[in-house]
Amino acid sequence: AGFDTDMSCFCTTSLGPLSLALPGLSVSAALNLSATAQAAMRLDAFLTARASLMGLNMGWPALVLPRITLSASAMMNVALMAQLRAQLMARLGLDLMIPRQATAFLRMAATLNARMPAMPGLNLAAWLQLGQFNAALLRIQVAISVGAFASASLSASLSASLTLAAGFGPFFAALTPLSILLTAMAQLNVTSVAALTASLTAMASLSLPVLPPLTISAMANLSAGLSAIAGLGLAFNCNPLHLGFPAIRAMVGANLTATLAALASIGITLSASLSATLAAGMPAFPIPSFAISAVVSAAMALNVSAMAALNLTLSAGMMSALTISALAINLSAALSISVSLSPCGVCDAAAQLAALLTA
Repeated sequence: AGFDTDMSCFCTTSLGPLSLALPGLSVSAALNLSATAQAAMRLDAFLTARASLMGLNMGWPALVLPRITLSASAMMNVALMAQLRAQLMARLGLDLMIPRQATAFLRMAATLNARMPAMPGLNLAAWLQLGQFNAALLRIQVAISVGAFASASLSASLSASLTLAAGFGPFFAALTPLSILLTAMAQLNVTSVAALTASLTAMASLSLPVLPPLTISAMANLSAGLSAIAGLGLAFNCNPLHLGFPAIRAMVGANLTATLAALASIGITLSASLSATLAAGMPAFPIPSFAISAVVSAAMALNVSAMAALNLTLSAGMMSALTISALAINLSAALSISVSLSPCGVCDAAAQLAALLTA
């Protein structure tokens, strides 16, 4: 249902009040993490790397994976096209391959584009830092609860270097494009590379709006900040816009205190020396999150011959469309602001759409 209607726009009545409320989200100063907080971030990174290392099969570098001849940029096009269509369908109920719904997306793009110049300039970097830090604390708390620490002694359970054979570097490089294909197939609900190729070829023919670079940059900045705010709101079951940055920062501080107490209960004290020990024990190169048995097995079974004929050129509108889609989703998640499904008394969607298409 949802967007397959006569209208779908961000009208002045929905986004007008937002321009007045947003300055309260801007934080002029950067978030300066204490040495203890930085050690917590390092511990989270170490735990993540260790968990990834434990999931590896040491025999994987000897496997002969299917080889894709497409360039890295072409594979990025595959990922972005699949992401856009799947994101719009799952989160906004729009399928760009259905003309009426594609027009609904264009209206949404046009009205967002028209409203952005009225939005104040915002510095949301501190919100991003705060969201990332709180997420790290939550992961540490989960690690404690599931017994990820082998003993009360950190030196015994964590300080051993996370060594990784050099052969894993080329293996990860070969697995990356295959992982992109598998993700795209799952996102577009197809079971073969040939079907994926057909779907992507159809998407490549779409005419998508191209927004000015400054508008795209402003949208991306606002979207990233709203995503972090939504995550913090979900973590603390509150509305960060209403409470403000100082109150949310205090909540994260209390979460750090709780995390430190939980670590102390198993004999771990975060310190600069511990942070250095953990840094020294990190793998020489990052372990990708997709390096798991299920992905490797599925990659080995792929028939990638259909990819040889795929010639995708990423349109300038694709990045615009992804940014528009992400902003629409994050406006809803963080601030409960969604598109209008029917015209309001001052609706200018038709005029804005015409202006966008003739620009």
